[in-house]
Amino acid sequence: MIKKIVIAIFVVLVVVIALIAIGTSESSPSSTPTEEPQQEENLHGLSEATRMQIYREIVLCEQVADRNAMRHYHPECGSCPEFIEADMEKYLNESSDSIANCKETITSQYNITEDIYWDIVVEGIESNWPTDYQGIPDCCGPQSVSTVTFTPITITGSGSEKSAPFTITTSEWIIDWEYEPEPEYPDMAVVSFFIYPRGETAMYTEAIMPGSETSGSSYSYAGPGDYYVEVIAANVLSWEVVISPA
Repeated sequence: MIKKIVIAIFVVLVVVIALIAIGTSESSPSSTPTEEPQQEENLHGLSEATRMQIYREIVLCEQVADRNAMRHYHPECGSCPEFIEADMEKYLNESSDSIANCKETITSQYNITEDIYWDIVVEGIESNWPTDYQGIPDCCGPQSVSTVTFTPITITGSGSEKSAPFTITTSEWIIDWEYEPEPEYPDMAVVSFFIYPRGETAMYTEAIMPGSETSGSSYSYAGPGDYYVEVIAANVLSWEVVISPA
């Protein structure tokens, strides 16, 4: 009888010890270190390295597109050899169209959707992924433009007329003007000077309408580009406009 009781007690102890061991193993960290999640996770079926490369190509393509548009139309890029005219609307339109082409090219190249494209852009910005940023073109900027000059342009006449086109290469310029009224009717003299971008006939960039003064000066911030002068004159012997770099 005593032998049976001892055996029963031994079996109970073995079970208790086993249960304690199991509980300890579940609550304690495993002796085998758990594998940390990889830093380079897959999103949209793309590794982080691939997403970083796509982001780099997006930034580079959009930069090239914007820099080309700046060289063509940005007012502060008048010293660029590719410069066409100062027109912010044309600059923004060309830049926007070219950037849209970047998106189309890259989504096609990597077979990704537009949503994935923008997810990668946001991730790249938030993660501060490296890019090949180049900044604005060397031929752009206030310092580079201010060093560009041009020979003063003199336009003369005696009645109403439109001048031939001329080219301005600085972001700021000075307009000096004067006229001589007819001596018999000095109070009847009328003269106005309007400066238009080349090809424009409705929206002028500068307008000078003298009162009793027969000479004066005006400062323009219209920027580089091709322009012409339209003069409306009556009862004047002569007039003169001189445009010089500021």
